[in-house]
Amino acid sequence: MISSARFLPILAVALTLAPLSTDAAGENLIDWRQTHQEQRTDQGIYSGSLNTRETARIERRDARLGVAEDRALADGSLSKREAIRLNHAYDEQSEFIYRQKHDGQNR
Repeated sequence: MISSARFLPILAVALTLAPLSTDAAGENLIDWRQTHQEQRTDQGIYSGSLNTRETARIERRDARLGVAEDRALADGSLSKREAIRLNHAYDEQSEFIYRQKHDGQNR
């Protein structure tokens, strides 16, 4: 059985490379990423690897991602280009969360 630590990167690559055939597929991927990153942030808060300033920065960036997602969906659908841009933004946010959790700053 594949552990979740190995499965998630494989899933992310597979979903990124898979063509987005419908608007719903792109929206589902974005929603999944948003939920996963919120869970990672919560885990960092719980474990103490994120301090209050880091958490506030992550939450501000999350809010900006939410605004970008709302703009992309304003016309009722998510184009392939919009999905790619949002996916890239979530990649950057994921990397930012990782750096904040592993920078050695504790509460």
